[in-house]
Amino acid sequence: MGAEGYIAIPIVFVAIVFLAGFCRWYRRRNAVAYNGRSRKALEKEYQRQVAKKDEQMRVEVQKRRAEEDDTTRGKQVWFSRYIHNGRFKHWVLIIEGTKYELRRDDSNGTYMANVAPWTIDKERREAAIADEGIPNVDGYYVCLIGWTQREPGELQKICDEVMTEFGKYSLVWNNCQHFLQTFADRVISAKALDWSWFREYTKTEYQETQALRIPTPDEIIAANRARAQQQLNMQQNNQQNHHRHIQHNVDAMSHQLHIHAHSQLQAQQQSLMANIQMQNLQIQQNNIQMQTMG
Repeated sequence: MGAEGYIAIPIVFVAIVFLAGFCRWYRRRNAVAYNGRSRKALEKEYQRQVAKKDEQMRVEVQKRRAEEDDTTRGKQVWFSRYIHNGRFKHWVLIIEGTKYELRRDDSNGTYMANVAPWTIDKERREAAIADEGIPNVDGYYVCLIGWTQREPGELQKICDEVMTEFGKYSLVWNNCQHFLQTFADRVISAKALDWSWFREYTKTEYQETQALRIPTPDEIIAANRARAQQQLNMQQNNQQNHHRHIQHNVDAMSHQLHIHAHSQLQAQQQSLMANIQMQNLQIQQNNIQMQTMG
């Protein structure tokens, strides 16, 4: 076999490996499919989810309206939470037009229990003026958390007792929330639907439904496209790494085949030279014999 036969072996092997890699890449490329639904189907699903949320909210609102109309279990205890710029600012409990709170004394920086008449309009206005200098009345959330059988004098006494036991104020560990939670534990005799939200920071179905945001069809389509593009990018990266790995293996095997072919060619050349030398030696010996006989 000539040298041309050995040189053709790496070329054929490289072609086979390249073809196999290309077929694998092509199958993966065509496997990436858009798994989203049509816009019409998405809009229909969006309307269904909106209607479902509205119905859930209607049911939860009806439950709370029924509780708010219930005066058979005692005096209603309301919880008012004020939020400004996404941060909790102040908590207040309201019982029959009287608010119970932990209030900071600006003159000396200490905290004390405060029991005073309460209206939502007055509370909103004071907080808005303090925060923004204008009477903006947004940012309040008020809900019913239970009922109490205590009389005003008893409520005042319990509030004072909680204040006596309160200890040093801490923004994180011992604040107005903890003060009111302790006070509520001692005065509430029957709990409303939103008690756990106030006492344990656990969202009820009512709060979950309020916070639920249903994505629009355009948002769903954009998210699906982003996921499909991400999947395609990952596959392309994997394919590039796979191709580099194949190319590395092909180069290594081609190099080995070249070395092997070169070694075989050298062996054949050496064998051929040895045969030529043997033939020349035989010719020389024959010439010597002929000269001797002559």
